[in-house]
Amino acid sequence: MIHTFRFHDLNIVLDVESGALHLIDADAFAVLSALERGDDPYACAGLARGEVEEILNEFAALRDQGLIDTPEQEAPAVAGGSVIKSLCLHVAHDCNLRCKYCFAATGEFHGARMLMPASVGRAAIDFLMAHSGARRHLEVDLFGGEPLMNFGVCREIVAYGREQEARFGKRINFTMTTNCVALDDEKIDFLNREMHNIVISLDGRREVHDALRPTAAGGGSYDIILNKAKRLGVSLYLPVDAVCNTSVDSTADPQVFPADDIPDDMMGLDIGPKTRELFKQALASAKTVVWNGPMGVFEDERYAGGTRSMVEVLANLDAVTVIGGGDSAAAATQMGYADRITHIS
Repeated sequence: MIHTFRFHDLNIVLDVESGALHLIDADAFAVLSALERGDDPYACAGLARGEVEEILNEFAALRDQGLIDTPEQEAPAVAGGSVIKSLCLHVAHDCNLRCKYCFAATGEFHGARMLMPASVGRAAIDFLMAHSGARRHLEVDLFGGEPLMNFGVCREIVAYGREQEARFGKRINFTMTTNCVALDDEKIDFLNREMHNIVISLDGRREVHDALRPTAAGGGSYDIILNKAKRLGVSLYLPVDAVCNTSVDSTADPQVFPADDIPDDMMGLDIGPKTRELFKQALASAKTVVWNGPMGVFEDERYAGGTRSMVEVLANLDAVTVIGGGDSAAAATQMGYADRITHIS
């Protein structure tokens, strides 16, 4: 399977199964886009039949070499049949923020706002136990919306999970993704005691975050989230400088500015050198790193330094390293470090 798309002036084709990205010219883009849509490639405007055939022959040659349109990979066989090792429980079909970019219509998911009942959570734990085979270590993520809006049920699910793991001789690593808005002392104690991992969502510096992630009442949420996250005992590292220009397409030389003092006519396009060093030091003692999202517009070499520095740090860590997301995965591959990352999704 292939997928064609444009990014600025680049014509790109993604090999879906391998994750490889290919830059192609406009004529090849038109032909492969027609193939993807199921249209007749010979009907592409402005291309003679011989030109289309040449493109199709080159495409076929690359496919025969396993470089594009690679076949779908079959899941490896598991002794005793396939097993389920993890679940993501959508415990809150609701949210206490109203993020501008929310794919879930700010929590309602284009339907009624509702919360998972404890009975569904218990049934999910039963299902996991029944289908996890001989696997001992399991994972359950409490997700939303905002899962802390259904805190009572989260507690019941975890308590039931603890009972069942003792009964079946297993260990469940519970995790939660939260915006922290609903945190209080009771919830902090619970999360620190029961969660194997907590993912906190924060969208950069205050001005950016508050513009994108207002509360249900319309106010900013940055200070609420940051102050409550600190009470969890976590360390938050935000960019302190940025590589900037007036636009992605500007031919002017990039400039570095403090992250809290970027001129109005400039935009941040990569993390700066001080931030790269800050992140490097923060990760030096890490034993598990999950990274999602490039540090800048790495497709332009002028703004690739931050992403490259992150990939290099991960590649040299004595740790379990996981890279998720198409752009981050593409960056690791493009920069030659994919084989030194534990897992790329």
